[in-house]
Amino acid sequence: MMETVLRSNGRELVWKRLIFVVCLTLLTVGLSAVPAQTESIYGNVEITWADTLSGGLNFIHKGIRVVTDPDGNALVLNRISGAFFQLTKFAVNGVEQWRRYGVFDESYMSRVNDLVVDNAGRSFIVGEALTSDGIWYMSSMGASAYDADGDRMWSDGQMYAFGKTTAAALNPAGDLVAVGSDGIFKPGIHVFTIRNYRADDGRFQWEAQRDRNYPAQELVVDEAGNSYAIGGYREFYVAKADAEGSWEWTYTLNDGEKAHLIPVTLAVTDDRVYVGGEGGAPSGHSTGVFVALSPESGAERWLVYFVSPEYSDTTIVKVAAAPNGDVIVGGMATKLNGDQDIMLVRITKYGQTVWSKYYDGGENDTDTLSDMIVGDDGSIYLVGGTRRGMYDDAITAKIGPAGRLIWAADYGGSARDARALSIDLVGEGGVYVTGRVAEHGFVIRYDEY
Repeated sequence: MMETVLRSNGRELVWKRLIFVVCLTLLTVGLSAVPAQTESIYGNVEITWADTLSGGLNFIHKGIRVVTDPDGNALVLNRISGAFFQLTKFAVNGVEQWRRYGVFDESYMSRVNDLVVDNAGRSFIVGEALTSDGIWYMSSMGASAYDADGDRMWSDGQMYAFGKTTAAALNPAGDLVAVGSDGIFKPGIHVFTIRNYRADDGRFQWEAQRDRNYPAQELVVDEAGNSYAIGGYREFYVAKADAEGSWEWTYTLNDGEKAHLIPVTLAVTDDRVYVGGEGGAPSGHSTGVFVALSPESGAERWLVYFVSPEYSDTTIVKVAAAPNGDVIVGGMATKLNGDQDIMLVRITKYGQTVWSKYYDGGENDTDTLSDMIVGDDGSIYLVGGTRRGMYDDAITAKIGPAGRLIWAADYGGSARDARALSIDLVGEGGVYVTGRVAEHGFVIRYDEY
């Protein structure tokens, strides 16, 4: 295990921190609640509560992740103008328990990307820490931890190199595993990195790196503590590291007919590793790419490209395993006339399509999928946005195991854009949703009745 200490120009770092404190003071003073606005609801669902925050200094809030803790509370991570973060805990009835603002340690600005919560209600945030050595401005892998009462446990944003953290998960021991890039001291060079932090104090347990000039984008840790990560731009790159950080296998898909291959999403079951993303053809059209691998060896089980005569482009955004062993693939498909629909496809673990559905928000315009989760009964919950004239509304929907729409709700308002970005389950048939509406972040609890 190697520890690195940031050597920086102390005067400059203090100045940057002073700017940060002033900004957060003005931001906190400027907070105000904005009433929830719902355009329409279809089916037996209702808003139990909603909270929308705005900030001073024209900061832009964006709720990028919501996670339900073991007691049913909602932890919401807001990205504030790409410079700070806000972590807020709401009780099941919507009452705010606490709110924390911050940046990663040893940095003056932070761009957060992911949030995970453990069984003790502790929150772990990862992202990109912007730092300076007095000459160069750099970004590095960043992480922070808060206990269930909102007290900061530890933070790491030291200047290791040019890099960032993109996703996080918890291993069976309860420690934090994060993926991203930890590049050499040269702008634009990144190293595919998986890093393990001890949950209690943030000390490194191990770090695994591959010589690839792109960051790891997504991460899953299985019940044995193995880490699966994806990355790439002109190729699909999938790698597995064991619980000690030793590489077990890598898989590369490089199709010469595709101008680029970008893996976006990852899911792991007992006998499959599913990776979905986008492949771009020289013609400029994009095709959804989906591959199933063996968790043991990384061997390719099957590979499919999503092509439809009615749609010119398809993109995969999210994959999630269903309780019966099938996998749900979610993304977008663009019609020949430019209209974009949300696409859902149910596939068996052997690569056979069970059904494929396309969902139009009603305006025959642009519908976007942001996040998706599958419940214990096989129901699919999704969030995203739908274009209403000149503006977007945030959408939340429940889809049955057979692809039938159960309920849907729009959130937004006239003359302002909104989009839902993250969803998690709560209670019996309830969900928490977060996203943005205009320059504000929001969190909503929906419940069936």
